[in-house]
Amino acid sequence: MPRSVFIRDLPCVDILAFSKNKNLYQRDPSFIYRCMNLASSLGEKNALNFIGHFKDYKINKDTQYILLHRPVYSLSLEFFIRRMKRKGVKIIADVDDLIIHPDFSEYSPAVVNNILSNKKISQRFLKNFKALKLCDHIICSTEQLKAHLNQYFIDTPVTVLYNCIYHSWGKANRSASPIKKVTYFSGTNSHDRDFALIKEPLEAFFNETPSAQLDIIGPLKVSLNIKKDQLTFIDKVPFLEYESLVRRSDVNLAPLETSIFNHCKSGLKAIEAGAFGTPTIFSPNGDAERFSNSSVLIATTSADWYAHLTSLFDPQNTFNHSLCYDDTVKKANLSQMTDKFCSDVINCDDV
Repeated sequence: MPRSVFIRDLPCVDILAFSKNKNLYQRDPSFIYRCMNLASSLGEKNALNFIGHFKDYKINKDTQYILLHRPVYSLSLEFFIRRMKRKGVKIIADVDDLIIHPDFSEYSPAVVNNILSNKKISQRFLKNFKALKLCDHIICSTEQLKAHLNQYFIDTPVTVLYNCIYHSWGKANRSASPIKKVTYFSGTNSHDRDFALIKEPLEAFFNETPSAQLDIIGPLKVSLNIKKDQLTFIDKVPFLEYESLVRRSDVNLAPLETSIFNHCKSGLKAIEAGAFGTPTIFSPNGDAERFSNSSVLIATTSADWYAHLTSLFDPQNTFNHSLCYDDTVKKANLSQMTDKFCSDVINCDDV
């Protein structure tokens, strides 16, 4: 349900979702991490007025800033933004993928995995571009994405707000039990080609390590030549149940094809696992590499994937789970995200 909190004397922020189904925006991981996280912190500081869907929004006379999550152009949106600007309201857009212009449509996972046509995605990306052009400020999730935004929106300020640990997740409490559980969270049905990159090293490792277990959570088309009792497929779960699956992971996997789109993606999978002191083996990715000295092991080749798995399952393994957790909390905490939003975006240091 939309949330309304009445405030006085502080910058008043409204956060609007643009999901196709207005009843499902709270299930969108992007909205959860980018907006519900921020809203939680702003609400505690009495700086949040409303969070909900664009279609349910009623204009509030106290509003000073409106944050649009992944806005999609329409005539009604343009009319709304122009009306708000006449009232002196600043419009902020949040975008966390390279979906900013039709020039990048061919790199979309939906196109690469033959889920949607390039023409269809190009049309969507054009709407995204037109919506972003209407905004006063853009925030994004990675430095790599910011570089592209700066090229296409020369006159618009762009600020990076890194993704962070979800605000309600509890502190890590790892046991000293041997490492056994490997996890892969697909999230959507557009990661078949990503996972295929590590099929061979996974088969080699699991066939040599009978104690290892692999959980694949979410939609994925894959056939692995390993023992049946080593592999478990788990349907995608609601976000409220997601934490329990992340907690039980010992080693997390995040393979990505080399592409301009994936280069701009956030290292969120490493953040999620690192919140519980769990390492993630990651394909080269600029944002994930921020954690390469603690929670992330970068794997460029099949040999790298195999070597990292073998090392982590070695009983003599010296992986520092405490450092993994501490560094993740240090680099991906909500306080930093909120402070930067207040100081660099809504220009208020005392919130």
